[in-house]
Amino acid sequence: MSELDPKRRVARSKNLASAYTLSNLIQSEIFIDDTVKLLLNHLNSCADTGSPTNIDKWLSYMSFDIIGEVTFSKRFGFLEQGTDIGDAIANTKALNAYIVPAGFFQTLHNLTLGNPILSKYNLLPMGHIYDTTMRAIRQRSKNQEARFDMIEHWKKTIADHPDRMSMKDLQIAAIGAVGAGSDTVAATLQSFIYHLSRSGKCLEKLQSEIDLARKNGMLTGQVVSFADSQKLPYLQACIKEALRCHGPVPFGLAREAPSEGVSIGDHFFPAKTKLSINPWVIHYSTEIFGADAKTYNPDRWLGAAAPAIEKFWIPQFLPSVDTGISWPIMTEIPESCQHGKQFSGDIVKDIRSDSIVTIWRSQNLDIRSPSILFWLSAKPIESKSPADLYLHSIPMDINDPMDPINNPDIPPFDQGPLNQLPDHLCVPPTPTVPDGPELYNLHFIISTKSGLGHAAPFFYQTVKPLLDSLNVQHYRIWQTSTKDDISWMTGNRFRPQANAGIQQTIVLLSGDGGVVDLINALIPGLDEKAAIPTIAILPFGTGNALAISTNLTKDDTFGLKRLLYGAPQTLPIMRVKFSSGAKLLMPDGTRGALPKDEEGNLNLFGAVVCSWGLHSSLVADSDNPEMRKLGDARFQKAAEELLKEPHPYVGTVSTIASPSFQTFHIPGDEHTYVMATLVSQLSPGFQISPHSEPVDGKLRFIHIGQLPSGEIADLLSRAYFGKHVLDERVAYEEISFMKINIDEKEERWRRVCVDGQIIEVENHGWVTVQREEREVVKLVI
Repeated sequence: MSELDPKRRVARSKNLASAYTLSNLIQSEIFIDDTVKLLLNHLNSCADTGSPTNIDKWLSYMSFDIIGEVTFSKRFGFLEQGTDIGDAIANTKALNAYIVPAGFFQTLHNLTLGNPILSKYNLLPMGHIYDTTMRAIRQRSKNQEARFDMIEHWKKTIADHPDRMSMKDLQIAAIGAVGAGSDTVAATLQSFIYHLSRSGKCLEKLQSEIDLARKNGMLTGQVVSFADSQKLPYLQACIKEALRCHGPVPFGLAREAPSEGVSIGDHFFPAKTKLSINPWVIHYSTEIFGADAKTYNPDRWLGAAAPAIEKFWIPQFLPSVDTGISWPIMTEIPESCQHGKQFSGDIVKDIRSDSIVTIWRSQNLDIRSPSILFWLSAKPIESKSPADLYLHSIPMDINDPMDPINNPDIPPFDQGPLNQLPDHLCVPPTPTVPDGPELYNLHFIISTKSGLGHAAPFFYQTVKPLLDSLNVQHYRIWQTSTKDDISWMTGNRFRPQANAGIQQTIVLLSGDGGVVDLINALIPGLDEKAAIPTIAILPFGTGNALAISTNLTKDDTFGLKRLLYGAPQTLPIMRVKFSSGAKLLMPDGTRGALPKDEEGNLNLFGAVVCSWGLHSSLVADSDNPEMRKLGDARFQKAAEELLKEPHPYVGTVSTIASPSFQTFHIPGDEHTYVMATLVSQLSPGFQISPHSEPVDGKLRFIHIGQLPSGEIADLLSRAYFGKHVLDERVAYEEISFMKINIDEKEERWRRVCVDGQIIEVENHGWVTVQREEREVVKLVI
């Protein structure tokens, strides 16, 4: 916040940005829930005994402890002890009286607390924050159960870019998180509860919304999850109104007028004039918010005027932890800074067509590629019409990205306007009983732990605003917290609805694993006359072979363009059977049972690949918590280790060709690479099966025998051009069946991969693969 140069400030902010993403914060949700429960236990105890409590102090205690959880993987202990540890809260309040004037009069600060002598000898009044933070950093270094928290994100940045960030920068960031984050979170919560307590009708209306949601099964658990809170529109309105009435930061960081000066409205400000605005002045303007601007009225955010006042809502200013954490703690889980709303509703004139267009834009600073997503409509934003809607992506470094319509550097649109919503986004809800609640049949599943954890921020910052602009309302948001969640959703919701003949669309923000989990849970008990569900993929896993091979990742819209412009097609799948001793191998080394088919055979279904040898070992060795921290680079690291001394995988392999139905026995009993696949690419550019077309339903076989390390690496490098299949050392053909008999004493060489899942086969066990002819799901491509 002290950096005045915009470019240097952006560069420094990027070093810290990953820690404040929604995906990182949401990983701490269960621990934040535990912290919230401590406060609830205290309040319940007071209610039971009729004892008064100082709620603002206890909210501050909880805020400090939540900051401890998300930053250091451990609470500070305020709630457990029920006291202001080290007078941290009291000192912070006293310090605020100094911060306000000193923030605008730098000379005053330099002569007082900005004096380097005071900081050198730790004589600053904010020393309690420094001591608390440094003690937490030291304790965290000894904590064997520390998670991939904010500190770990910053340590990784230091390791990857030591020229950009130092340990001192980490300490400064941590101090900022504790000092600024705890106070703003507490202030936000206090405003929310204060205004609701003084507005009986609002409190009653909110309680009714929550009670009804619980009655209808929309909320689970004592603490409402972030995903569930998004289904409560009045709760969201109450939060926004609390931030309007009393934002946590009542002043903005000043900006200097440029050398030529600047005109704002009817006023001219000369060079170097310091300019800022108090959000409270805007929030209490009767010209903007009406005659009741000084009244707490959540309904103003639900009426027809809501879009018009949205752009004047300034909930907070500091680009620090308060924007990352304070606003959604109210819904029991922090949400990251709302990048997706920074440029919402810009209106520009298209000089090429002489028409006015409205731009919605999502600036995905924490997503993999540096692009801006936006969609355009030739109708006013208030119309909520999908007519003339476009979806496009442009590089972040384009000159003047604020005017993408008239900028000649913008790449041309490769898609015409969307004149109407596709059928798969228009599935109607199902009434449960007359005049009762409805069951939504459009689902969005956010796999929070897939890949680098970007699924959640992408949905809330980009997908949801897009759905809002299209007036898509009847859908349910599911958010996974365990590896079995998608299987549970399918068995308890999607399959029964399909068997009832109800059409459903399921959008997965995940990798290949989400698809295979859904398919394997859907097939058992699926009626022959069931309504075939439609699935769509927004690829956010580490393994996205299915999305890549069906061209969903062809642009930087992360599958959104196909969701809007694509159409469902039958997704080919394969059935993989195993010998009786096979076990499902978990990332933690434990073993689980495989499902059985109607004949009692152990089996799994897949849509991507079944492999044994180098590929399956690479997937298995890279699937552990330490390797996952490396992201996509984990596969490269695992491959380097496996190729140091390539292992000869011992067994026999046979296939039945298609369409000739001839049986072939692969010569020799030592193999390097054995694979059956339904897709063309395993990763971007890695064309393992170059003849495969999207959803063509053809099962193809790739085999490499035992070779020296250098030759294996050479052949696999050619796969990036699809040229490996031209080499005589590679067998490549279309098949209808494959069987592997494994003869390995050591367990690690008996691992088989099916769409990212690892199965350990017993010695002298076997695996078979064949196309499953039955249609199970359709995929939007």
